Amino acid sequence: MPTCKTDDGIEINYIKVGEGEPLVLIAGFGTKLQSWQYQIDFFKDKMTVIAIDNRGCGESSRPDIKYTLDMYVDDIKHVLDDANITEKIHLCGISLGGMLVQNFTLKYPEVIKTLTLCATVAYADATPIESTLDSMKHLDLESRLNAVIPMVFARPFRKRLKVEKGLLEEIKGDMMYITHMNNPPEEKDYYNQFGLAYDQHDTRETIHKVSQPTLIMGGDKDRIIPIMALEELQKKIPNSQLVVFEGFSHAFPISNPDGTNKALWDFISENLN
Repeated sequence: MPTCKTDDGIEINYIKVGEGEPLVLIAGFGTKLQSWQYQIDFFKDKMTVIAIDNRGCGESSRPDIKYTLDMYVDDIKHVLDDANITEKIHLCGISLGGMLVQNFTLKYPEVIKTLTLCATVAYADATPIESTLDSMKHLDLESRLNAVIPMVFARPFRKRLKVEKGLLEEIKGDMMYITHMNNPPEEKDYYNQFGLAYDQHDTRETIHKVSQPTLIMGGDKDRIIPIMALEELQKKIPNSQLVVFEGFSHAFPISNPDGTNKALWDFISENLN
């Protein structure tokens, strides 16, 4: 996988696969680029797919500093430049990644062809996330995984994971949100990202400036991001549409890949050259 170096010396790991118009995927809090694996596998035959390990995650640098929104936004721009992407992009982010792509679009509107916001908000209360981090601080990896699974997957998919052990193993290695087992985040990585997301992100007064076609997606069983938050985004972004997956939770790109891929491809197809 290629890496690019930012102005402050951080190495950002990313993948670039396929051909066609660029689709850029930004992962969520404490989560690796492989969380998009089902989307990468689907779209690589249709588009140029770029997925990024945010700083503090995966194979990217993990300095013990408090990250800022500007750092993350510019990290994305560095990757695009390093990957020689000169045309407008289809940009998609989930959860924290959805916050980052909102800010990227507001800073670099000329770069964006379409925007997709998954399970994210214009503004978030930090308290529940901070409490969750504090409660997981002293757990081993397997216990963290077991604590997070009910947070990001709805009950029907959790039942599948109990029966389909191969599926659980596939997900928990690299794909799992927040608590993957391979090269997992350290405590400092969680807290350094946490400060970025919840102390600095607030687009409530600016998100209406997004004029690009925008798809908003979420699950009606999401315990982290309620549907009402997605509805608020849809109301504020002029050229937007909302897709809600019934019976699915926060990590719907993993638990409902077919529905996610279809909705995203239908939306992107309407906006291809």
